[in-house]
Amino acid sequence: MDEVHHLLAGGYREQRASLNLLKFLANDLKISVVVVGTTDAPLALASDAQMRSRFTPFEIPRWRESEELRSLLGGFEQVLPLRKPSGLAQRTIVQSSWQPALG
Repeated sequence: MDEVHHLLAGGYREQRASLNLLKFLANDLKISVVVVGTTDAPLALASDAQMRSRFTPFEIPRWRESEELRSLLGGFEQVLPLRKPSGLAQRTIVQSSWQPALG
């Protein structure tokens, strides 16, 4: 589930309903649930003891321009139904698009 940090935008009742939905998906449907979001995502789950015990925060490092990144982007380009090749994996494009964040 993407953008779980948006749980914080809702009021208490909306947050409870959303957290209960996540519990339902995991328990009743017996499926694995992965949630992603910004650095606020763990805060969105921290208000519920059951959610804290079910989800372990894991930070994915920011991608940097590299052969691995260019290979990943080239793979996307190969499987996406593009009319024309984008050249997304070219070093010059990757270097201009994947600058490290300031801060």
